[in-house]
Amino acid sequence: MTHKTEAEILALLETDLVHAPVDFSQRISAKIQHKASTESADQHIEAAAHNSYSWWQWLAMVGGSVLGMTQVARFIFGYWLSVAAT
Repeated sequence: MTHKTEAEILALLETDLVHAPVDFSQRISAKIQHKASTESADQHIEAAAHNSYSWWQWLAMVGGSVLGMTQVARFIFGYWLSVAAT
């Protein structure tokens, strides 16, 4: 490892290491616009798929909630039994 003086480090920090191309902002803007237009079409397709499967999602959520609540009730009942037995 080489030890650099403070002046050398400051000189390195003042130099520009990366130069952006002249048309950089135009290319990035074009890519952003293109991506936004393709995402809009993808969202329309996902919305159609979402509507057809939404009742499955609700059924899974309700079923999971019921199972979770029964687990909590079993825990409380088990705790009550162990406290009542002593």
